[in-house]
Amino acid sequence: VWSQRSDQRFLKDDTRRAYGERAIALLETIPEDTQTLRLRGFTYAVLASISHGERADSLVALGQSALDAIDTTSAPRGHASLVPVGRAYYRLASAYNHLMDYERAIPAYYAAAHLVPDSFTEAISYFFIGTSCDRLGRREEALNAYAISEVHPRNSPRGVRCSRHARVYPFGFFPERE
Repeated sequence: VWSQRSDQRFLKDDTRRAYGERAIALLETIPEDTQTLRLRGFTYAVLASISHGERADSLVALGQSALDAIDTTSAPRGHASLVPVGRAYYRLASAYNHLMDYERAIPAYYAAAHLVPDSFTEAISYFFIGTSCDRLGRREEALNAYAISEVHPRNSPRGVRCSRHARVYPFGFFPERE
């Protein structure tokens, strides 16, 4: 519950941070299993997205480490047990985007898309793969990702419009993070 509350964006960052830190403190006392690792990865990603500088970098690294420790090969692609893991990878990728670390965001978005096939999470992951590639100057890869997102059967009408728009107007480059 604390992990989910930490991701409620209508709350102030201090409140979200308190929920996230409470969740991590509790999760550290529980033996590691897929559920615990997923919640750790998710919560660290949320905390990273509302933090700055070195703290954000270390939190996102802890999230990546927790999610990478999960064996995603034991169940077939799209298996119900992998859906929450895929969504945690999506949250991690969003944290990387927040930190302007697009190079690391791309594999996390691919992991989310792979683990949650035939879903809105897959459709939106491909859109953000495109924006990350655009920001890195990899326009061809971006166009391919936008094309997948645009025709994805689970994409929303807004997502389709955004994908079409991005295929015409590339996302700009951003200065290096300080």
